Amino acid sequence: MTFVRAEQVPEETEHIALRLVDRIEDCDGFTGKETVVFVGDLHESEYFSNYHNEEKYWLDFLTGLGIGNKYYTNGFTYNANMYPYLTKIMNVRLPLEKYDEMLFTDEENEIIRQMPCFPSDGSVAKIGDRIIVMLSK
Repeated sequence: MTFVRAEQVPEETEHIALRLVDRIEDCDGFTGKETVVFVGDLHESEYFSNYHNEEKYWLDFLTGLGIGNKYYTNGFTYNANMYPYLTKIMNVRLPLEKYDEMLFTDEENEIIRQMPCFPSDGSVAKIGDRIIVMLSK
């Protein structure tokens, strides 16, 4: 069972990454010059929390993307997984950064806090000159 599962992981990882990139590029106001800001981590997402521990394990260790959980890695993190996977494997040529509330006004931070998590509608939105991707609260 584990070997069959391991063969499916890269494909699942690619599907998740393609969905993310598709949502970013389809975001209202997208020009390709915006910085993409990721809020949270997929391993903390309610949507992806229904993955079994074995599935999370294989997504973490056999791919660079990983949904993860706190027992194996810190999941879909910006520096270790998100940036290398999207830039080197998916060939995304957009500035990417991890969310820092200090970069936004109080009003913008409130809008970000109200956003639903990926993959829900509204989980990717343009705020100012940045595209926000809400992965988890």
